[in-house]
Amino acid sequence: MPRRLIKYIESAVIQVLFFWAAILTVYTNISPQVYAQGPADGTQSLFIETGMGARAQGFGNAFVATANDGSAVFWNPAGLDYLSQSNLVLFHSTLVAGSFYNFASVTFPFVQFGSVGVGVARVGVDGISINNDFTVISSNQSWTKEEYYFSYGKKLPWFGLALGTTFKVDHTSSANLENDQVNTVSGTGFGLDIGAMWRPDYDNAILRNLSVGLNFQNVIRPSIKMVDLSDTDPYNIKFGLAKDLFFGDETLKKFTLAVDMNKNQESPSPTFNLGAEFTYNRFLVARLGLMAGQMTVGMGTEFNQFQRFQVDYSVNIGNPFGTPLHRLSLTMNFGKTVEEKVQIARAQRLEEDQKLITKNQEAARARALKEHHAQGKELFKDNKLLPALVQFEQVLQLDPANEQAKYYIDSVNMLMDEQLAAQLSDTANAVKSLTINEENDKFIRDHYKKGSQLVQKGDYLGAISEYQNALDRSPNNSELAKALNETRGLLDQKIGSYIAKARSSAAANNFAEALKLLSEARGLDPTNQTIQKEIDTELKKISNRLSFLESTRSGLDAYQKADYQAAMEAFEQALLIDPSNETVKEYHKKSIVRGFATFKNLEGDQEKTYLQGVDLYVEGKYEQAIIIWQRILEKDPLNKRVLKAVDKAEEQLRVQKQNNLRKK
Repeated sequence: MPRRLIKYIESAVIQVLFFWAAILTVYTNISPQVYAQGPADGTQSLFIETGMGARAQGFGNAFVATANDGSAVFWNPAGLDYLSQSNLVLFHSTLVAGSFYNFASVTFPFVQFGSVGVGVARVGVDGISINNDFTVISSNQSWTKEEYYFSYGKKLPWFGLALGTTFKVDHTSSANLENDQVNTVSGTGFGLDIGAMWRPDYDNAILRNLSVGLNFQNVIRPSIKMVDLSDTDPYNIKFGLAKDLFFGDETLKKFTLAVDMNKNQESPSPTFNLGAEFTYNRFLVARLGLMAGQMTVGMGTEFNQFQRFQVDYSVNIGNPFGTPLHRLSLTMNFGKTVEEKVQIARAQRLEEDQKLITKNQEAARARALKEHHAQGKELFKDNKLLPALVQFEQVLQLDPANEQAKYYIDSVNMLMDEQLAAQLSDTANAVKSLTINEENDKFIRDHYKKGSQLVQKGDYLGAISEYQNALDRSPNNSELAKALNETRGLLDQKIGSYIAKARSSAAANNFAEALKLLSEARGLDPTNQTIQKEIDTELKKISNRLSFLESTRSGLDAYQKADYQAAMEAFEQALLIDPSNETVKEYHKKSIVRGFATFKNLEGDQEKTYLQGVDLYVEGKYEQAIIIWQRILEKDPLNKRVLKAVDKAEEQLRVQKQNNLRKK
């Protein structure tokens, strides 16, 4: 027998022994005289004695610590908040001839509020004969008892504890003979159950996958009065333990052991129910139980068409009526899971955030419009016509239909023409003696106007050329010199804006946009050596970044293919460019470790620790499994078996995150 299997069996046996030792300790410490029957006490509730659901009854009714379907409204309302999806349970059981026993419940889990459930149980007998001392008066009367459940359960944020409560409405109706007349009498009573469940989240061989349940039934006792008879249901306490054991490598199997203690006000000592469930896969689940001296067996299967649909069957052997009682349950999960609801809520928050961002952007646009308009008016007032023209052009870019901006642009152009004409007139008068003709004036005026038009279009380099041509003809023209200097300032601002945007795009790994912006910036002023050197520096940074990303991508591809030698070399190239990158350093280290790792057997505590990680992995707790396995790697970093387990868990985490992103 393989050493690993022997060690696993030893571990499982130890856990089972501890489990039953705890049960015996509870049993021996419970006083048989907890309650005494009072004069108003009734008989044991038929529902409490029989239970609900074929799955629970296949367990031998040892279900108070499990209670993980809609029947939790009866077994333990604290279990409701462990349901991840809305749940419907329909149950039917055969009884003796002429009688019936049915139960139905539906539960709804919420993200923050907890979980609620409602249910109804109904038992009855038809075909009852009513007779007096001489004759049969009626042969088709009935007796029915119904119990309605309104439940709430909530997981608390401390210690893995959950609490729950069920408000019950009991109703009984029966035929009654009075003065040789048959009539129907009925009565209604109200009760309350309080439940608790503890599922410790400790990395311990005994506590791991353990569940402890408690349900104090009839804290408020239903009392029903019909005619002159009164019946009050007694108190009942259910206390139970359940533990899941996992085994197998490729396909994990689950074995669940459960025990319940029932202490009823009517009985001097507690009774025990035992149950076991073996889950081979979702299509085959077998159950065995012992309840009040009767053996129960059951089975279940699950279908995933439409929603998760489960069928459970159980039968008791050796019941006092002499015929087996067959039970059948249909369980269906429907609606969105709690996790899906969380994702939807997160998506709604993101949508609301996006709306807020859009609103803020609109507000920013309105502020920018107001600021550009105010600055343009101020510059216009100070006779700084060219900068004013730029401000009003920016207003039109944000709001093309802005009539005030159009008016100011027309006014600026008109004033600029008037100022140029006045300047040319002064220049003509001053140099009349030099015989400068009107053709020269026209040349200056045309180039000045063309330069102004190019400024409006954002072609500052072309505008500078036009202003310079005009200034060459009239070197002392202050308006031309002013326009030339202002346009050079605008060009420098535009180039600086392009370079800043390129840096932001490169930081966001949008290298195509960054290269496009730098290329455009280079063409704005190709003769400016200072600008050209700054652009060359930015291009070199982008080139290094691209080389770094390419090396990192090659390393990750090789790492995923388990080609750790190639991964090491690629990560080393990346670290030459960015030696401080923690992610690449970590993958470089992992590549080295996995490149030299070998398969080794685990012994003693390391084997137990490894299996703890396997349990967590099976439960989908991948991050916790990785933390457990990392403890082994701290002492044995080159253990290939553990490294492969860590890699598999990390891959599952990546898949999980990708699925969450798709849902968004």
